[in-house]
Amino acid sequence: MKRGRRKAKERVIHLPDDKVKIFTIYHMWLYFGYIFTRSEDEEENASSTSSTAEWGLLFDSYIFGKKIQDSHFRDALMDAIINKMNTIRTFPHEVQQVYQNTPQNSPARRLFVEVCLYYDSEAFIQMAAGNAECLQDVALAFMNAKKTKRDFTCPARESCEYHEHAKGEENCYKKGRY
Repeated sequence: MKRGRRKAKERVIHLPDDKVKIFTIYHMWLYFGYIFTRSEDEEENASSTSSTAEWGLLFDSYIFGKKIQDSHFRDALMDAIINKMNTIRTFPHEVQQVYQNTPQNSPARRLFVEVCLYYDSEAFIQMAAGNAECLQDVALAFMNAKKTKRDFTCPARESCEYHEHAKGEENCYKKGRY
């Protein structure tokens, strides 16, 4: 080795707690540009149980995306979550999982809060009540909406509203591979 050269730092991300299925979802997204949470067999035999498991995979993948610092992957996951929510007209109960593993300004947290306010349902409030921080966020957003007379709309499928990229559609993962 020549003098003056420093030994290169090893850049390794240890993922001992992450499921192989989550990494497979990421790998498939990198390769194909789509979020695949079910195999063809699982798709044919889809049930409410598999739907519940799929919510968990989507949010586990979002948290994995945070860990590996891939905001484009997280943006794609937010789109998949919103699409699933709008398609099957249900919302996940992963409040604890999201609030324990994301920062305060997380789009996933904001989505939970805004869905609670949009649906204006006791069931969603009870879901939020399982996490004091989420319930506080819902209450603050409700008070703020009341002051500003803001109406909440259902999260849009083709919007960058819940994305983390810089302002402008040209920064969206949908506008091309990065």
